[in-house]
Amino acid sequence: MITTTIRQAAQEIKRSAKHGITVLMAGPPGIGKTQVCKQVSMSMDADLIVLHPAISDPTDFKGYLMNTSHGPDFIPTADLQSIIGATKKTIVLLDDFGQAPMAVQAAAMQLVYGGYLNGKKIPGCVSFVIATNRVEDKAGVSGLIEPIKNRAKILSVYPDLKEWVDDFANKKFGNDMELNVHPMVTLFTKYSESRYWNQWKPSREMVNSPTPRTLEMFSRELYDAMESGESWVRSAAGLCGEAWAVEFQAFVAVAGEVPSYDEIVRNPGKAKVMDTVGGRYSSVDMLANNVKKDDVEAIFGYLGRFPDNDRNEFKAMFANQAIRRNPEIINTKAFDKFMVEFQEMMK
Repeated sequence: MITTTIRQAAQEIKRSAKHGITVLMAGPPGIGKTQVCKQVSMSMDADLIVLHPAISDPTDFKGYLMNTSHGPDFIPTADLQSIIGATKKTIVLLDDFGQAPMAVQAAAMQLVYGGYLNGKKIPGCVSFVIATNRVEDKAGVSGLIEPIKNRAKILSVYPDLKEWVDDFANKKFGNDMELNVHPMVTLFTKYSESRYWNQWKPSREMVNSPTPRTLEMFSRELYDAMESGESWVRSAAGLCGEAWAVEFQAFVAVAGEVPSYDEIVRNPGKAKVMDTVGGRYSSVDMLANNVKKDDVEAIFGYLGRFPDNDRNEFKAMFANQAIRRNPEIINTKAFDKFMVEFQEMMK
């Protein structure tokens, strides 16, 4: 199956909006399907109208029958009136569409594909996006009526970690002072990618999973808890699962012992090398995010003291992240030396 990242989905939504083609995004819960529509609408300076078919009934997509001065007529809801009266680019998101009863899905079709609502033409500046979970996600989706699928561009979406970090976690939206995701949460997510990233598993138990959505929700509470000194462990377990919370708690404790950037570059031969893989990961991430051209030799000297079993892996990780942060480091003798060693190692 050809899959689509969230960033690629954004590009497809923009492209389809130009041609009046509906996009249908299908993927597991909490990966950013709704959020990408918000970001696309902002980038296009478009209005965004979010409809919730799962908690609607068929009349919500036609209007309510009322007596008017012209006799009985269907009066559209506020959202429908906004769609009919749109004068600028507008994206209409039908969220959690697969959880809606078949009768509601059928009613929505006349809005999305009929092009008319109660005899009134929907403006050409309006485009539609449908977001749904999949049947295998066991999120209450029983299926979609066939005409919906045949009239849309279907995208099987999944969250790419690097994209999530660059496009969302390390960004600020609106007037927020903090990043969307707490830096420690982002760091741990990268560190634990193979165990927790995109590992949604439906369960009958009352437990949660770490998804892009729950990680962002937890970050909001973590910012407050760290400022006030309150415990955040129950919040982590409730939003991201107990196993994730326990491991994250240990990761945070170790990260607090990592030597500072200045300590390492001033004395790379004696600065503390962390005993745990998580601690070394934190060290390398911190160094890569703060690297200065004149410090590259000292940093590689420090990394050379890492244990034999993961020394080269962490050197490569530092080089990859540091180049993105400060491309000038490529023009150093220390980096040239590393590249020679790396090429020899790869033979």
